[in-house]
Amino acid sequence: MSLLDSLLDAIVRLGGDSLVMHVGERPYVVTSSRSLDAVRGPLSWGQVELSSRPLTPDAVLSMLAQVLPPEARHEFDDVGAVEHEIDSPDGLHRFVVVAARGGDDVWVEVRVKHDPPPEQVEQASPSAEEGGRDEAPVPAVNLASGLAGADAVVQAIAVSGGEPGTPDADPRAALEAPEAEVRAEAAAAAAARESEQRAAHERREAELRALLETREAEVRAEAAALLASRETELAEQAAAALARHEQELAANAADALAAHKAEIENEWAVRAAALAEQADTTARAAAAALADVEQALSARETRLEALYERLVERESALADTEAASARRLADRAAELEAAFAMRLADADARACERKAAMDDAFEGRLSDAIAAAAKELETGLLTREEQRAAETAAAAAAEQEALSAAEAVAMRTAIDRAALEAEMQAALLAEQAASTDLRPEPAPAVGATPFVDMVAQGEDDARPVALLLPRHGAAGHSSTAV
Repeated sequence: MSLLDSLLDAIVRLGGDSLVMHVGERPYVVTSSRSLDAVRGPLSWGQVELSSRPLTPDAVLSMLAQVLPPEARHEFDDVGAVEHEIDSPDGLHRFVVVAARGGDDVWVEVRVKHDPPPEQVEQASPSAEEGGRDEAPVPAVNLASGLAGADAVVQAIAVSGGEPGTPDADPRAALEAPEAEVRAEAAAAAAARESEQRAAHERREAELRALLETREAEVRAEAAALLASRETELAEQAAAALARHEQELAANAADALAAHKAEIENEWAVRAAALAEQADTTARAAAAALADVEQALSARETRLEALYERLVERESALADTEAASARRLADRAAELEAAFAMRLADADARACERKAAMDDAFEGRLSDAIAAAAKELETGLLTREEQRAAETAAAAAAEQEALSAAEAVAMRTAIDRAALEAEMQAALLAEQAASTDLRPEPAPAVGATPFVDMVAQGEDDARPVALLLPRHGAAGHSSTAV
């Protein structure tokens, strides 16, 4: 529910005649004697405030923006006052909105539009049943004029306090006359106040309408007069300003043109002098830079010539060093080959001696085995098959032992030759590195890797067939079979 719906609902619930909203005051509902609140009972004529804070101009204008349609809002903005009729949210009641404005002072009143009431004759309420006569309450009246009637009722009740059973003991008879008087007085007071309130509302409405009409006429007259005077002033000011401007332009045109021409000539002279000075400075700087470049090129050429001479000298020295290194390498290679040949001959001699010793040992063992076998045959301890098996086993063992010894001799000889070759290559590389004063690089293999090829020939003999050894010379490399 919006704020407008809440306010209209408050008017209906309170049974009020109007809702008044004035800037600087709290909104209130104007009530009459017929107003009846659902909680507090009948309300006396006056006003019921709906808020504890006073209203601001923005709040009242916002409420008007919700209540009035666009046409009514335009009329209110133009004239400063408006009257418009609206419906309640439930459609059962109609209201008349009257608003007026003077600067920041805004006054709004929402009145309930009453239908003309039909004439009614108030009927006296029927008496209560006999069982509830003693407890019938006297109706409460919130009017000052009803106090006399209430006092009369109290006095009547006090006078009727005779003994029970007498004719005066019936309280209804004692209350009928005061109650009728109170009702008549209350109705008369309510009618008088309602008529006064309606007259006051009508007077206020007439005053507001007159104020609205007067204000509208004043605003329109003021607007027309202000517009006419403003148009006249603007026309006069425009004509005077135009004349002054034309005079100033005519007076200052020649002076401005001459001054501008002189300024342009001075500026061109200054720019020409600056350009000439800049060109001279640029030429001097270019000549100085060219001289510096030529001097730098000459110095660099001198350094390059000196460097070329040093390179030529170093190449000549390097060629001499390489020739000396080649001679030293050849001498060293001859020495190493001679030493290698001597050590190789010594190794071959030792190998032959070892082989002869092993052959002698093998023959001795074989003769011992044959003698033992003959002895066993003579003694008759073994059969013919056992003798053959023993002979075969003895021959195989002897052959295996001889083969192992020959292989060991060949392997030792190959290891010695490989060590000699590695030593010779290391010496050659060290000599070459020392002669050239450069970092040694890995040299390719000088010759074939020494190896021993063992070939078994028969069951009773095994000997080395060929041993490839490198031979170094001036023309190249070769292998010799030993």
